[in-house]
Amino acid sequence: MVGHPPTDFGLLSATASLAGDALLTRIRGQIGETLSSLPGVSSTAFAPGASRPVLRGFSGDRVSVMIDGIGSLDASNISVDHAVVFDPLTIDHVDVFHGPSVLLYGGNAIGGAVNAIDKRIPRQVPDRITATGIGGYGTAADERSLSGAIEAPLGDRFVAHADASWRKADDLRVGGKIYSPALREDMRHAAEHLREEGEEGEATALEAQTVRSGRLTDSAARTLTLGAGLAFIDADGNLGISYQHYDTRYGVPSRPETGHGHEEDHEEGHDHGEGPVSIGLKQDRFDLRGEVRLSGFLESLQVRGAYADYRHTEFEGSEVGTVFEGEGIETRLDLIQATRNGWRGRSGVQYLSRSLVTTGPEAVVPDYRIDRVGVFTLQSLDLGAGFTVDASGRYDSSRATSRSGDFSRSYDLASAAAGASWRSGKGFSVGANFVHGERAPSPEELLSDGLHVATQAYEVGDRALDKERSDAFEAYVRYRQPSFEVSLTGYLSDFDNYITPSPQVRKSKASPSTGTRAWVLDSGASKPRAVSGRPVGMVASCGWTH
Repeated sequence: MVGHPPTDFGLLSATASLAGDALLTRIRGQIGETLSSLPGVSSTAFAPGASRPVLRGFSGDRVSVMIDGIGSLDASNISVDHAVVFDPLTIDHVDVFHGPSVLLYGGNAIGGAVNAIDKRIPRQVPDRITATGIGGYGTAADERSLSGAIEAPLGDRFVAHADASWRKADDLRVGGKIYSPALREDMRHAAEHLREEGEEGEATALEAQTVRSGRLTDSAARTLTLGAGLAFIDADGNLGISYQHYDTRYGVPSRPETGHGHEEDHEEGHDHGEGPVSIGLKQDRFDLRGEVRLSGFLESLQVRGAYADYRHTEFEGSEVGTVFEGEGIETRLDLIQATRNGWRGRSGVQYLSRSLVTTGPEAVVPDYRIDRVGVFTLQSLDLGAGFTVDASGRYDSSRATSRSGDFSRSYDLASAAAGASWRSGKGFSVGANFVHGERAPSPEELLSDGLHVATQAYEVGDRALDKERSDAFEAYVRYRQPSFEVSLTGYLSDFDNYITPSPQVRKSKASPSTGTRAWVLDSGASKPRAVSGRPVGMVASCGWTH
């Protein structure tokens, strides 16, 4: 008996996957680094301890990162220095979605969706107690990793699971200069200005940093994960629960001081403290997964849910800086249609409620809460002779509120997609997809008002932002054989009301909350604005196995 198999809906014509040996050889500490070798995937890579996937140039709120169809329920989409709560050592396989299937998980994911299938809630009852272990070592950061899992049958229909993983890495070894050519040039210009102002010592120290090589200081990381699961599996259905404790501490490499803007910073009365910056992150998460087998038009009813308690502390040396605390709950119910004459489908409803409270010197965003309800459907029709057409639709009602920020606003979001493909039966396939998505602005884009040292910008939100609309087109050609495969995909995205940070001129310290004037460090003030654009790209891959 197999309980609640992973989504393998046959509608994933624009999907890349990592599983088995390919996943084991590419495992890194964060999901972004793990997937960065896939075509069309890169990573934010702000620090070795924090990397989120970038799909076809999109990241943050435009890419959904999930564990078995449920979001990571963390603060990783807020800033590039925030880690994703994700343990690759407990993952069975990872899928990267594009095309109509992405609307199963949200209309905001115009860049795509990443779904990791974990092994913590067992999917079948083993014949006997089984145990697995994984160990690894990476030379670049002297990275050591160990993980182990055990599953034990408890009678004919129950199975228990327990796992643990540990990872530790030192400062990352760099093959060349630590700073990029562009940043080194900025540092030299800043040193010249310091020298003109009579700051000879600071200028010499800054110039010395331009030739730094060897190891990237403050980039070490360590992670500990503990998990357990229990499942009931029967021919008529299954039900499972799991618990995970995730604890990580990682360094955030600092950008070199250029001497610009620091006087203003001290005038504002904010002292960043002394010592290296690091982040301590903890999450306790409970998951539920269940399925009831049906008959007739519906094959099964599936339910997924998760609750997470999240705490993220930013340290400056040993001193506690900014603290992020939040809770999140997400549930979804899917109705799976039985296949009839080549027609099949999946429809359902999804609910998300997430809150976040930020305290400390970098409390850029006031406390907020997001409530979102969505309904969706995904349908596929096999026309015969290798031709298949897919269509999907989704509607979401999203509401963002902040009591301390005196803010409340709702958005109605409608998304739709369609696709067609043909397979020759000899490994050759072609297809095209269209996705219309709508995304509500994030609370950070709406409500930010403060200095963010990690990005070295004074970030100011805009409460009047409207929803973002996008149209994405893609076409692909693929050829696959047991020992060889080649793929070529072209895509174009057309945006209306695209929300992006916009540098503002520093005119005065007065009233940074107006969004037009602010003193900042180095890079200039940042305020979201709405623009139109058409990102265009092409993804190609080729591989072979022996």
